[in-house]
Amino acid sequence: MNMDNRICFPFTAAVGQNDVREALLLNLIDPSIGGVLIDGERGSGKSTLARSIAPLCAGPFVEAPLSVSEDRLCGAADLEMTMQSGRLCFEEGLLSKADGGVLYIDGVDLLPDGITDALTETLSSGVCRVEREGFSFERETAFSLLATTSGGETGVPAQLADHFGLYARTERCESPQDRVEIAKRVSAFERDPVSFL
Repeated sequence: MNMDNRICFPFTAAVGQNDVREALLLNLIDPSIGGVLIDGERGSGKSTLARSIAPLCAGPFVEAPLSVSEDRLCGAADLEMTMQSGRLCFEEGLLSKADGGVLYIDGVDLLPDGITDALTETLSSGVCRVEREGFSFERETAFSLLATTSGGETGVPAQLADHFGLYARTERCESPQDRVEIAKRVSAFERDPVSFL
């Protein structure tokens, strides 16, 4: 798991959002489903729910930030190791590190076109390819894509939307009792995550 050793709000402590929770569990059980796109308004808990499955993943859970560069996503030459060893060394990117697990992107509809293209190409071919000045690198990688969006299905580029097997939408919590329970759980978690777990 690659979550910078952060403690995630536990999946089992989430209140409501049954469709999203079911989609996440189905994708964990059978990654060949092809990933989950979670849509919903800001503040609806979609990012918290997405990250909450990290401890449940059999493989790595890797988060790619919106500011990710192509080198960080796909990999690049490791100049320091290359200088030390005298031979070309390659530092794997997030796509390779997610192999056998889940790649999570919060706000996938906001990714720059070049990053979306690199991600789509890897998902389509199952191979992460890097070609830079003077070197070429290929590595097979297979991962399940988990992402959130606030723009609806139409906010995600069509070529990338095809790589999600499931689409789920967070619903606004209308029940006063559920709202109180959510606030209590979030507050308890923020005060002392370890005790809350």
